[in-house]
Amino acid sequence: MSRFELETTTPRREPCSCCGRSIVFVTGFLTETSEAVGFYYARFVNGHEEQAFDLAICIGDVAGSGPRTTFVMKAREQGVSLVDGASSPWAGNPRLGRMLTRPEALAHPERAMVFELSDVIIPGDPALRSYRARCSCGDSAVPLELGFGLPDDVFALSESERTRRAKIGRAFVELDDKRFFVRTLVPVPVENIGTWNIGLWLELRASDSRRLKEVWTNEAFVGHRFEGTIANEISEPTLIRGTRVEASGVDSKQLPHVVSSRDPGVAQLLNRRWPWGEFEGFAARHHYL
Repeated sequence: MSRFELETTTPRREPCSCCGRSIVFVTGFLTETSEAVGFYYARFVNGHEEQAFDLAICIGDVAGSGPRTTFVMKAREQGVSLVDGASSPWAGNPRLGRMLTRPEALAHPERAMVFELSDVIIPGDPALRSYRARCSCGDSAVPLELGFGLPDDVFALSESERTRRAKIGRAFVELDDKRFFVRTLVPVPVENIGTWNIGLWLELRASDSRRLKEVWTNEAFVGHRFEGTIANEISEPTLIRGTRVEASGVDSKQLPHVVSSRDPGVAQLLNRRWPWGEFEGFAARHHYL
């Protein structure tokens, strides 16, 4: 466990002048036993061909007006490398104090500590963690999807209770041999990207669960419709556990999709195309984008 602690802030976003996609600016602070150690800036562009981000780590008298030293890095999937501060997006920023060249950074006595700080920042900052996850999926401009690993009532169990009471598969879960769940997708129409999926669980009647398992791997799956109730609670967008919905098999290679509901909130989510500006703000708040 690292001796350093991380305090993150809400990233700032602005459009890229060359492509119009979002440039994301990240700021955070670093402490050791509640004492200020440094702060950092990071910058990335969603959807640029170079899937990397710039990182500046400033150490020294960051709580006062004394000398400060800044190491600048380029972070890629393969790892992190030191670069010249003069070539960074923050060149000339007086708050960063002395920005090191790459040779100076390599020879600096605090180099090891700064790499230790980067090992805290990169996995610990939610905006950077989300960006790297999107890059690993192939395109940083594609938002991460919201998904639940288990129905809420199963997730709430202790590990020992879960082992004793639940049968857990990739697409089906049973609880106490009397409650039956299936993993489904809620396809949300979004401007510019088509569809953004929410992966959640539905609770089914025993007979509907048995029938769904029967058709799961044959041609009868596509077009097979069934009813269930939402088994996960979501605050944004609002999906209330216990809400009744209808789902259908739509493709033999995909999970069933929720296709309709008498609940007005679910119906709106399924049928209203989410304007990109609204969706981007939502996705940024939850670090999906």
